[in-house]
Amino acid sequence: DPAGMLTTWLNFPVGIALYPIEPLNQFFAVALPFVPLVLLSNVLSLLNLFFTGLTTWWLGMLVTGNRWGAWAAGTLFLVSSSVGYFMTVGAAELTHLWLLPLVIGWQIRMGRMPTRRHALFSVCLLVLAVGACFYIGFAALLATLVLALFQVVFSENRETVRLRYLEVLAVSFVLILPVLLVFKGSYGAVADAAQATRVLEPPWARVDLTHLFLRSLPSENPLFSAYGCGRFVGFVLPLLAVLGAWRGGKAARVWTVLFGVGLICAMGSFLTVGS
Repeated sequence: DPAGMLTTWLNFPVGIALYPIEPLNQFFAVALPFVPLVLLSNVLSLLNLFFTGLTTWWLGMLVTGNRWGAWAAGTLFLVSSSVGYFMTVGAAELTHLWLLPLVIGWQIRMGRMPTRRHALFSVCLLVLAVGACFYIGFAALLATLVLALFQVVFSENRETVRLRYLEVLAVSFVLILPVLLVFKGSYGAVADAAQATRVLEPPWARVDLTHLFLRSLPSENPLFSAYGCGRFVGFVLPLLAVLGAWRGGKAARVWTVLFGVGLICAMGSFLTVGS
């Protein structure tokens, strides 16, 4: 690596080359060529942390309707092991995690005010999320589908809401399809399902249910330790989530379904326990 591009401050002890690897970082690197890469990386990391807390605070405000709920949401998410993992694992596109609560919050807002302007902005956010980080974009699209189904079924203004979500999903699909094809091509030709599993679902990339409640122990393969620690939630947060679902009643159904869908997708094509 060229001098000045490798640092062990991230992804310790292996380190990481700070050369931007995806569109948003590349934009800043090109726009600010006079800023040293280490400094630029640190500034972008801090900005991403700030926007992650801010957008989650805003999502909490939309959901709860009060500042205490907003501060709780923003704080709990910002100090979670998942955010720490996303910031230090060494994949710069994952630091744009703030796009996920932003997309989810805007979909909620569009369900309440289903105007064409809100629909257009929803499309822009989804395209931005997929372009900035395919994985975060995929999660945003999945959340949009779940929210759309709930809004169409339970909204008082079903016809308008249905039309707006159909517009959002149709236009987003057309714009995002080229990105999907490029992403697919990056893996090359896959001969069969077994090879697809090895390529797309290595053992460390699937959620092990034990990692949600127990911090992973050191492993000979650093990827197992890094990914496992990034999934740790402990016992307090699940208890708070159950309490919130119980107190929220019908309003909490969509979040329960979102959690279930996300967990099932994260586990991959088969169950992994105790790896």
